[in-house]
Amino acid sequence: AALVQVLSRLVARRRRGRWGVLQDRFAGLVGAVDTDPAVGPVTNRQIARRLDDHRADGVADVLDRAAFDPTWVDDDAGYDRARRTVRDLERSR
Repeated sequence: AALVQVLSRLVARRRRGRWGVLQDRFAGLVGAVDTDPAVGPVTNRQIARRLDDHRADGVADVLDRAAFDPTWVDDDAGYDRARRTVRDLERSR
């Protein structure tokens, strides 16, 4: 049962891609899993405001661009910067 659970998580992570997983980690910084459909989803900008940390603003911007900007181009350096910032925010919480 534990092996099935681990494999399920790995498959889900692979489907989300690295930016999706980073989005999940960013949202997790404030417990931003919003289960009330009447309220709607929590945006990256709202997460950044709740964190009240200037570093979160940059992460919110790049995550929004990765998700919604059709001209956005994925690059490893940008991903690494965002990942390090999220890691630093996680450590400071």
